Amino acid sequence: MEVKEPQSVLVMRFGAMGDVLLTTPALAALREKWPNTKIIYTTKKTYVDLIRTHPAIDEIVALKPDDKIKDFFFRLKEMQIDYVLDLHDKTRSKILRQIVPKNRQIVWQKRSGLEGLLVRLGLRTHQPKMHIAQRFHQAVEKMTASQLTRCPMRYAVDPISLEFITKDLEQKIPDAHNNIIGIAPAAKWVTKSWPEEHFKNLSRRLLEKGYKVVLVGSDKDKACCDAIAKAAPEAINYCDATNFAQLGALIGQCKVFIANDSGPMHMARALGIPTLAFFGSTSPKQFDFTPHQVLFENLTCSPCSLYGRKRCPYGHLNCLHMISVDDAWHAFEQLVTKPSGHFVCG
Repeated sequence: MEVKEPQSVLVMRFGAMGDVLLTTPALAALREKWPNTKIIYTTKKTYVDLIRTHPAIDEIVALKPDDKIKDFFFRLKEMQIDYVLDLHDKTRSKILRQIVPKNRQIVWQKRSGLEGLLVRLGLRTHQPKMHIAQRFHQAVEKMTASQLTRCPMRYAVDPISLEFITKDLEQKIPDAHNNIIGIAPAAKWVTKSWPEEHFKNLSRRLLEKGYKVVLVGSDKDKACCDAIAKAAPEAINYCDATNFAQLGALIGQCKVFIANDSGPMHMARALGIPTLAFFGSTSPKQFDFTPHQVLFENLTCSPCSLYGRKRCPYGHLNCLHMISVDDAWHAFEQLVTKPSGHFVCG
């Protein structure tokens, strides 16, 4: 029996960058099913720029770093929400979803606890049974009690950020001619990072072939991006120079985007930019990469982690070191020679 369309739904996902973007297909499906429902999204203030332009969202409630959970709870409680869609399911969201009765709390279903434990203990590799975005979508189906069409992941660039980046690129790369290759060479974990030397060599090869290389990353990625820029001086280093909205506008100007398993990689896919992704300790099966390119060695010891590790448990990191620059170049050529098509996926 289908659920009657409510007046309001609160969607919760507090991070991280890629995960927030992965909720956008579920938001679109929810909007299609309930066109008149007020959809309110709550996330950390840091991530607001990732979803504020999404057409399905009516209002955003940002959690600031100094907000006390008790005060935030009563702030949401006063909004008189009908349903809560918890797409995080961690301690914070478990507390906050109590603003509505339990029968109006819908929680996304992650992998089983046993499966996660076995991976963390090194007793098995991570073999996801479905995409994360699909799990988010199933939560919406559960809430609406109906089967819904899967929607693509999307990110919309705001006009102000686009104007800023366009002007800046015209000054820094006046002869770009749709030839910009974006590279995000860092990741949160070492075991998710293709070797820096490989990125240096790939950047030099791209520049030699006439492409314009743009490096992106956060303040934590500065050392890596600076080293690559030093090795490939013609590359334009935008690391720690953009907010999320400007980063989206910048990635949107790229012919191809190259990255590790990271937030910028998800943003590129959400923008429909042909993307080459490197995977090591984590599984690419968590995401839909059709028709993008993924390089993953699929060794007997990988993927050894759910989210990434500080160090390789076997001491060699072969899952990433064995992916050569030639491998990356071949995958890049597969993308750059494809006719423009539908590169937005889930």
